[in-house]
Amino acid sequence: MAVLLTAAHSIGCLAMARALHARGIPVVVVGPPGSLSFSSRAVTKGLVAPSSRSEPGAFARFVVEAARAHRVKVVIPLDDTSCMALDGSRGALEKTARLALPNSACLRIAMDKARLTETAARLGVPTPLTRVVAGLDEARAAAADLGYPVVVKPRSSAPHRGVPPRLRFKVRFAGGWDSLEGILGRYLTHGRSLLLQEYCPGVLTCLEGFCVEGTIVAVTQKHSAKTHPLTGLMDVVRTMAPLDSELVAQARRLLEGMRFEGLFNLQFRRSPRDGAWRVIDLNPRAGIFVGTVVRAGIDTPYLAYEWYAHRRLPLVGPYRPGARGRGILLDLKHTALLLRGVDRGIDPHYPARWRAVADFLLEFFRADHYDKFALADPLPALAEPWHRGVEGVRRAGYRVLRTLAPRRPIRPDAAARQAWPSS
Repeated sequence: MAVLLTAAHSIGCLAMARALHARGIPVVVVGPPGSLSFSSRAVTKGLVAPSSRSEPGAFARFVVEAARAHRVKVVIPLDDTSCMALDGSRGALEKTARLALPNSACLRIAMDKARLTETAARLGVPTPLTRVVAGLDEARAAAADLGYPVVVKPRSSAPHRGVPPRLRFKVRFAGGWDSLEGILGRYLTHGRSLLLQEYCPGVLTCLEGFCVEGTIVAVTQKHSAKTHPLTGLMDVVRTMAPLDSELVAQARRLLEGMRFEGLFNLQFRRSPRDGAWRVIDLNPRAGIFVGTVVRAGIDTPYLAYEWYAHRRLPLVGPYRPGARGRGILLDLKHTALLLRGVDRGIDPHYPARWRAVADFLLEFFRADHYDKFALADPLPALAEPWHRGVEGVRRAGYRVLRTLAPRRPIRPDAAARQAWPSS
């Protein structure tokens, strides 16, 4: 029986497909045209699906039909929008296959950052100081209370389809009121609230693993040596580290209190106020860089398959600290931002330019694997630049054609009828 993975364009889908293929499990992936995983030898079938963000209903129906047609046993969503779309069609999907997600209540807490903060505080798990703001005056007062720089987040991890694309973001950072007003002004005019949080500098630390009915059955810890953007969102270079007992205790309190079940990715940073760890995010799915976890010796994709398909758990041994993964294109972007001086002054760990170049070059000798390229499966890393180039040319051509296209003049009487339609 096969496994169906969503978000075929993502690095996480590619890594999970490779891990499952190594176990002899057929893998079906769904995603947009030209997705990264479509060209992988680990994928049995790649299917072009409607967008889970703009057409969640059509996406869910497509996945249900694909699961039925390809004899899928387990469906594993790998991005926030597909998680929410499939949760809404859980009843129809689970007539055919098991959905590898926590229950709907847990999922909604994880996706709503304000509710996640409230739940963590109720369970005694420290979080960054947080304020929910719905207006500029409220935001100015909250930012003054938190102290600059501040972190700006939408309440939901899965952007609502009513939000314009230019206003969709995961996290942004503001070093002063001018930059904060620039972020908030356009967003708050659409009648939506945002979260402001204290900024926790330093190394981003993640716990990733698998949980059954609130009990952690496998967990790993990794540190982000570099992130993109510089203030932290995606791992550029990450290293597996020994487990910190304090972090594991916090994760256990939160997941047990939520009765969480499934794959999880918990993110932590240290607070500048007291140096204590703070939970900054909970992803109810595998992290995008799950390949590093598998490389270290904990096969979380196989754990999820065995539990949801057969209700059994394979024996989990210790993992290997020191495994180091790298995204070469993200590292190149990271180094370019350092050379340009972007966000300099926000984070005290900002390196000098010569150090940024040296770190980029030395990473070729430090990393033991890359996110996209693998000798046994090289085609995805080679095909992606081609697809991106074709898409870039298509978009550039569309913009040129829109500029050159003649516009039909509107007659004065037609303009008057548009402005003052007859009753």
